[in-house]
Amino acid sequence: MLLIFLYCSVFRSSRGFVAKFLQSIRSLTLSVELRINYIYMDAQTSERFKTVSDSLGWAYRSLAQQCIHGFLGKYREFYTSAAKNDYQARGMTEQEYYIALEEGKDLPEYKAKKPIWTDTPLSKVPAPPSTQANRYRYNTISLSDHNAVCLKVAQLVHEVPLTVLISRIVKDHFERYWESNYLPQLEMHTQKTFALKE
Repeated sequence: MLLIFLYCSVFRSSRGFVAKFLQSIRSLTLSVELRINYIYMDAQTSERFKTVSDSLGWAYRSLAQQCIHGFLGKYREFYTSAAKNDYQARGMTEQEYYIALEEGKDLPEYKAKKPIWTDTPLSKVPAPPSTQANRYRYNTISLSDHNAVCLKVAQLVHEVPLTVLISRIVKDHFERYWESNYLPQLEMHTQKTFALKE
């Protein structure tokens, strides 16, 4: 009888330990899902987006997030500097600013002159016209927690809604990498070769 009591006690305590352990693991998950109902793409960007999804194995529902990860990786130094300019102008510490963005809190008013960023990574990338013809349904985008915060910094820099920002990032991606990354793969497959002739 004593053995049964001890077994039950250990089992109950171990279940509590396991539950707490699993909860701690979930709290350490370093990713977040952002819901966007649609993105805007002009005819050229839309055709390239669909071609990469259909012919090169990139899942349609994850392609936009790949564009974002690549963009933030390439321009991380710029947005890190922009964040510093912004939190200093608001009289915040770096950690206060980061946590406020992470938790979606309102930022305090500027205590110094508001930073103005004129030369940005997207300065030469206009938003596609927000017409019905350019509107493509989307779903969710999974980003690392850190990239999600960096994307919010980018929103502050460019002063546009999230949908417009992502649309510009996608357009920039395909303008920048179509000729060098994607088109050669398509041409090599069409020609059944491992290298394009000079």
